[in-house]
Amino acid sequence: MKKITLIFTLFLAMTWLACDDDTTTSECLEFQQNSAWATGEAFKTTRTIQFPATYAGSGFDSGGNFFFLKNRTDDAAIFYWSLCGFAGCEEYGFLQLPSPLPTTIPADDNLLINDTNSGIGYHIKNDLTEYVEFCENDVVTAVFYYNTNPTADGAFFLTLDDGQMYAALMVEYDSAEQQEVESILQTIL
Repeated sequence: MKKITLIFTLFLAMTWLACDDDTTTSECLEFQQNSAWATGEAFKTTRTIQFPATYAGSGFDSGGNFFFLKNRTDDAAIFYWSLCGFAGCEEYGFLQLPSPLPTTIPADDNLLINDTNSGIGYHIKNDLTEYVEFCENDVVTAVFYYNTNPTADGAFFLTLDDGQMYAALMVEYDSAEQQEVESILQTIL
């Protein structure tokens, strides 16, 4: 009887551990202001973003162009957005990010990433193979796809009123600045 109880207990413990391994808890960075940085500046019509003092650039052009450009003074990171065509300029990309989230976004995905940054001349050069999620009140509302190349590329997608995620910002940066890039994106409110 003790053997059966022991075997049953081991079986339950192994089942519990197996179930526990199946449940993945996502690391989600909660959006929040950084008190050490200047007050948030316009990022989109209804959103702000903060940067450390080592950044310069025009920021957000709300005059109908929806351009955004901020760069670190040593050029180790550039945050940019431009989506303009014959019909004018757009604040966000046209296509929604598929659900569930893809594991990789290929660099040749012209509709999701490379057509969205055609105006400034930067382009995602390599596949985006990693991502980090951002939350508002523990709900995933944004995702940043990037690669781990020495000069990394990244695309930030944000949930809009229709509940879908659209391209909102591109980043080119030295991979050593990954933490700083994520910290900046985390200030979007």
